[in-house]
Amino acid sequence: MKSFIRYFTIIVICTLYAFPQLACSEDGYTQIDIGDGYYQITIENELGSYSVEYPSRYKKELRKGLEYNPPFIHLMLDGPIKKEQTEVFDPGTGEIKTVVGERGTSSISIYTTNFKAYYGESYSMVDRIESLLEDEAKWEHFKLQERSPLTISGSQGELVVYLVDKLMPIPREDGKNMEYVRAVFFDYNNLTWEIEAICNEDIQDQVKADFDHIIETFVILR
Repeated sequence: MKSFIRYFTIIVICTLYAFPQLACSEDGYTQIDIGDGYYQITIENELGSYSVEYPSRYKKELRKGLEYNPPFIHLMLDGPIKKEQTEVFDPGTGEIKTVVGERGTSSISIYTTNFKAYYGESYSMVDRIESLLEDEAKWEHFKLQERSPLTISGSQGELVVYLVDKLMPIPREDGKNMEYVRAVFFDYNNLTWEIEAICNEDIQDQVKADFDHIIETFVILR
């Protein structure tokens, strides 16, 4: 299972409060502060190009793996970090101890991947969805809430929504420490695209609103 804990290094931050329409152009992307608490980012790379709006409270990181097989571009948008008590295993004593740590409360990621380069020309978003759900369903309290068709930037895709046990921190009660996952998958230009939101179950309404805004403003440019 993909761990919900998202520790990250911010590569580039564009702070443009005084000039909301000023663009910041860095390696592979251009970002504009469009006001009202939103950035518009345009990604341009060998795999394709797209633009999207996202809430400025999210911290951005762009990961490129064009030399990997399969090649990928990954835009990570990480929500606020919060401190909380966490139960961890102490290998020295063999006991579970409570410590104060930090972890992310939410993240929204956009994956562009050339799976066909690795799995062959027949690979599609359906293969990606089936593989993901098969893995997640191995967790005892996995619950698929929705799987339905969806159109994004003119392409036909699928929406998948589910709850799953969080890998960390260790839950005090089984099935009580759940994370909410909402993801859209589609194929375009021989690539598999995935937009995924992961968050604490108790803030799913806010993250859903942020996710829906990203889906509504997502435009493939080529």
